[in-house]
Amino acid sequence: MKRKDWLMSGHDQRFAKGEFIFREGTQGDRGYEIVSGEVLVYREGPDGMIPLARLGSGDMFGEMFVLTPDGKRNASAVAITEVVVSVYFEETLRKDLEDMNPRQRKFVEGLVSKLNNTTGDLTQHKAPLGLSEKELVRKNEQVEDDRITLH
Repeated sequence: MKRKDWLMSGHDQRFAKGEFIFREGTQGDRGYEIVSGEVLVYREGPDGMIPLARLGSGDMFGEMFVLTPDGKRNASAVAITEVVVSVYFEETLRKDLEDMNPRQRKFVEGLVSKLNNTTGDLTQHKAPLGLSEKELVRKNEQVEDDRITLH
């Protein structure tokens, strides 16, 4: 398979329970569709982690970076069980957006902008889990290669 064809097609990737898939503030370069397992998407608030979504088979996540001006991740994602995902690289996601009619694309861009604003507001006002990422890792006392232990 040619590199371009590989980049345009979804391929599977595995994450162990507790492994970070991506972290808030990092540069995005791919989106994901969950084949099996569960993922927790969260933001870091002033007083700890704030869960935004618990996702399962068939859910997509990590794609919103394509529609943000700086391309950065606005949340973190961690596998809460063993997870298998199909990976869609930036080139594929951008091509999909370009193929949309302009009105649909504007609608999607507006939804993402509103969602980002709402998520930011929630981060400031919603009661967090009460643990920072560092405290969660310290509490669980096991960290290996960007992985945390979840109970």
